Amino acid sequence: MHHYLVYTLKSKIDANLKGGTMKRAIAFSTLLLMLSSALLYPVAAQEQITGVQQQQQQMAGGQRADADARRAAGQDVSTISWGIGGFFCGVCAVAYVYIDKPQVPVSQLVGKSAEYVAFYTETYNREVKKQRFQATMIGCLASSVLNTLTYYLLRQ
Repeated sequence: MHHYLVYTLKSKIDANLKGGTMKRAIAFSTLLLMLSSALLYPVAAQEQITGVQQQQQQMAGGQRADADARRAAGQDVSTISWGIGGFFCGVCAVAYVYIDKPQVPVSQLVGKSAEYVAFYTETYNREVKKQRFQATMIGCLASSVLNTLTYYLLRQ
C-alpha cells in the first residue's frame, strides 16, 4: 500500500512537471506537505506535551537549586579579596577570573537529584564568576584611576 501511494504521488508530480504546469506542482507539493504534517502532528504534539511536563518539573527543582546556588555563591566569594587582587594584579587578575573554574561545595549536593545538581552547579559557577569579575574589575579600575592621578600629579 505504501509503495503504491509513493508511486502514485511520484507519477502525478512527473505528469505535472512534464505538462509544464508549475502551479499544479507547487500546489500539489504544498498539499503533500500539509498531509504529512497532519499525519505527524499527533506524534509531535504528544512529545511536546511530555517535554512541557518534564520542563515544569525541572523548573521547580531548578528554581530551588538556583536560589540555593545564588545564596551559597554570595557567602563563598570574598569580594574584598578579589578587589584587592584586581587592584594589585590588574588585567592578570581579570584573566584569572576567566580561566579559573570555581569549586562547587560538594556538601550542598549530597542526596540531591541529578537535575538539582546540574542546575546548582551551573548557577553556582555563573554567580561566582560574575561576583569575582565585578570585584576584580572594581579593583583594577581603582588602580588605573589611582595610577593616572599619580602620574598627572607627579608630572607637574
